[in-house]
Amino acid sequence: MNTLKKLIPQNRGLTVSYALALALIVTVVVGGRVMADSSNFTPVLAVALLAGYALRPGYFAAAALVGAMVLSDLILGFDSLAMRATVYGTLLLCLAAARWLPSVSGEIQIGRDSRLAGAVLGASAGSAILFYVTTNAMVWLEGSMYALTFEGLMQCYINAIPFFRSSLASAVLYSAIGFAAYRVWSAFQAVPDAVAQRV
Repeated sequence: MNTLKKLIPQNRGLTVSYALALALIVTVVVGGRVMADSSNFTPVLAVALLAGYALRPGYFAAAALVGAMVLSDLILGFDSLAMRATVYGTLLLCLAAARWLPSVSGEIQIGRDSRLAGAVLGASAGSAILFYVTTNAMVWLEGSMYALTFEGLMQCYINAIPFFRSSLASAVLYSAIGFAAYRVWSAFQAVPDAVAQRV
């Protein structure tokens, strides 16, 4: 128990709302992947960004994300270990990078929330590009589908463009929905504090 208390900072502890957020990560990732068609239109990248932005300490969010991916892979089937490592690693990079998005809390204000919206748009597009580059590089490196030549690499990326379009669209759409919902929730949470200060 003492070890667990050391792992979880008391001011950012594993509260009920935090635990529910972790459960939501697992539910959305597993459900989104299992119900998605083959075009790669899933909420996974958006979940990675939002989890990295909103949840502290981040290692619980990272564990929930990877756990959800493993669980959904058990349902959908695994490909190669190298590809799974590439996918999981890319998602963790997206989760970590989200910590540098501008921190916004309290009441909604057009100016600062517009900056966050722009940053989220850029981050969601960037995450889709990163995922496209890393995963297709691994497809090429495995050598079972494309020749290990520059032409083979280019053909791999060209053939993956339809999947990239779906990945980009889903990352932007789900990030917009997720971050907007989070901002509304955080603004609502700030209302009692603001009322208390006025009183």
